[in-house]
Amino acid sequence: MYGALLAYFLKWKEALFYQIFSSPIAKYLIIIGLLLSYSWVLISPNSHFYVWVFFRTLFEIFCAGLSGLTVIGFKGGIGRILENRWLLRGGVLSYAIYLLHNFVPGILMGIKKLELPLFFNLLVYFIVTIILSELVHRLVERPVRKMGDRFRLELTKESSPPK
Repeated sequence: MYGALLAYFLKWKEALFYQIFSSPIAKYLIIIGLLLSYSWVLISPNSHFYVWVFFRTLFEIFCAGLSGLTVIGFKGGIGRILENRWLLRGGVLSYAIYLLHNFVPGILMGIKKLELPLFFNLLVYFIVTIILSELVHRLVERPVRKMGDRFRLELTKESSPPK
C-alpha cells in the first residue's frame, strides 16, 4: 500500500515528492524512525498484539520512506557503493534470484552426501543461484519484457490522476 502511495506521488505530484524527500530533515527522520521502530519490535516481542502491530506498521512506513529516498538517489560515498556495477547487476537479477533461491537446494541435494564444510555448500549454492538467475533473466525475463513492450497501452498526455 505504501509503495502504491509513493508511486502515485511520484507520477502525479512529482514536485511535492522531490520536495519532501530532498529535505535533510526528512532523511534524518526516516533513518531515526527506522532505527527506533525496528528496535522497538526487537526489544518487545511479547508486547500486546496491538502495540506490536502499531510499531510494525510504523516500521513499514519508514521503509517506504527509505524507498522514497532511494528514488531520489544517494550522493557521496553511499552513492558510490550503491552504484557499484555488481550491486546494480544484483538488482537486475533480483526477481530471478527471488524465484530460484528455494529451488536451488533441491537441485543440489546430492552435494550434501559429500559432507563438505558449510561454507563450501553455501558458496556452491550462491554460485548456482546466480548462474541460474542470469540464465532465467536472459532467456525468459528479457524476451517477455520485449514482447510486453509491443502490446503495452500507452497513456495519453491528456490523462489525469484518478479522483
